[in-house]
Amino acid sequence: MSQEAVDPEDEVYSLEELVRKHGDATEVEALAFIGDVTKADLVEEGTAVGTSRIDVDAARIYGRASTFLAAATDEQRDALPGISEHTLRVAIPRRIVGCN
Repeated sequence: MSQEAVDPEDEVYSLEELVRKHGDATEVEALAFIGDVTKADLVEEGTAVGTSRIDVDAARIYGRASTFLAAATDEQRDALPGISEHTLRVAIPRRIVGCN
């Protein structure tokens, strides 16, 4: 029995699945990426958007980035300096924390 390839456009990701794949991160690691934005600013901004929509979009975006990085050439990775295994590892679990 052969498995059909899933079109990347149709692939469904979960934040929990992506954390298992990339690993967990601390709040300190995440705060290093946001500069001088306060946690209060982030909470205020987050209350303006529906959490379920953010969760679905975040899982899709991070999942596609993960799939891309798994197959990317060095040249492609060099062209996207803001996207790396490290940034995904920090961003994904912090999105889950932000949900709670």
